[in-house]
Amino acid sequence: MGERMKSMFKWTVCDPHLPAVVEKGVIARDAVLTTFRDFPWGSMLAKMRTAKDEDIYFSPSIGFVNVADGHALEISIVEDKKETVFYLFYKESNDDMSTFDLLDQSPSTTVDILDEFSLGNYEILRNRFAVKRQSNGKKSKPWWRLW
Repeated sequence: MGERMKSMFKWTVCDPHLPAVVEKGVIARDAVLTTFRDFPWGSMLAKMRTAKDEDIYFSPSIGFVNVADGHALEISIVEDKKETVFYLFYKESNDDMSTFDLLDQSPSTTVDILDEFSLGNYEILRNRFAVKRQSNGKKSKPWWRLW
């Protein structure tokens, strides 16, 4: 059980129609995956499909920050004509402003990465993001093409 089970996470959301990030509070480690799964991804994407471009501020996103150590993971959903994928952004601490990204991730891969993050398995995360950086030969969508 140990300290990992007691970890607390600050969480935020980005709603496409709101101009600011919404602070949602603090949750326990065991609620992180449920919070991600219960997030209204589909309805937010549907709202974006019917909105004017100037009325969209963000891609639907949910973020988690480990209160104890500052590690953060932001997850956004992106839809194009062919597929719906997740973009992941990982920051190792409040002191390090570097952010690493993994683009075009499947739902199952995203859940696996979120689980490793919530468990504090940061070495595994570093390796996942490092593999992406080393194999950057594959072109991915530019970050500004969120919809």
